Amino acid sequence: MNAPITSNPNQTQRGGAANNPEHLVGNTIDKVDQVSSTTLLGMAVAGAIAIDLILAVIV
Repeated sequence: MNAPITSNPNQTQRGGAANNPEHLVGNTIDKVDQVSSTTLLGMAVAGAIAIDLILAVIV
């Protein structure tokens, strides 16, 4: 087994996440297949408004 010994069992290479290829090429949360916090906030607000409208129609 040639893997380096680290104190973190989830860390498989030296240097941690900052040296992962995704970070070195500049991929960020806004460029990959994840949504940004602004998008999540907008979805939460839209959902809250939709529930309020549904409840207003029912009650």
